[in-house]
Amino acid sequence: MNPSSHSWSRWTTAAFLACGWITAAGAEPGFVSMFDGRTLRGWNAAEMRHWSVKDGAITASSDGPVADHSYLVWQDAQPADFELKLKFRITGDAGANSGVQIRSQVRPDGFVTGYQADIARYEKHCAIFYDETPRRGMLADRGERVVIDEEGKRTVKRFADAGELWRRIKIDDWNDYHIIARGQTVSARVNGHLMWEVTDRETTRNGAAPGVIALQIHKGPPMTVMFKDVFLKVLKGHEQQSTP
Repeated sequence: MNPSSHSWSRWTTAAFLACGWITAAGAEPGFVSMFDGRTLRGWNAAEMRHWSVKDGAITASSDGPVADHSYLVWQDAQPADFELKLKFRITGDAGANSGVQIRSQVRPDGFVTGYQADIARYEKHCAIFYDETPRRGMLADRGERVVIDEEGKRTVKRFADAGELWRRIKIDDWNDYHIIARGQTVSARVNGHLMWEVTDRETTRNGAAPGVIALQIHKGPPMTVMFKDVFLKVLKGHEQQSTP
């Protein structure tokens, strides 16, 4: 199914059940599984050579340098307001980089543009919020609450130390990523700790628009990125999310 052919509003829990996306044992109420633990059913990439399932996890790996970004795109819907929970682990060279695309668009060449909750083995980019477009780039560092006004001006308030939040991330081990997108506000927690929160009102980019969810392996050094326990919950309305 082409992700552009159906808006999220046409999907219900019943539709998920009909397509095989079921509430897994141990999942929280309202969450449905996006990954069956065995196959890449429901996911696709323009170039699949990096992507497979290993040890019960969606895996992107390369024994040599990764020449180009590769994105594994969820094919079944384009959610707008949602919670996404998953576990990630990234191993390899110190420069290894990955991310989770949300509310994004797929170009004809397979490149995915839009919001990215970043993943990396190094401090600068791990668990930041990025816009995968040439013009905007990083939207929030760890520990920042950011409001972007209609003209693109950013107002930043720091609520935690970026270095301290970096120390909450377990390099070489599994980490929990919890991303919440509601209206114009998006936030993320890693291992239960709020990493950033962004309210995006810039008129040149509809921050509340629906789009694809995708997983990335970034071009660069040899690496392995793994994702498991991938769950999605639809949220109703566009209320501002609460802050800690």
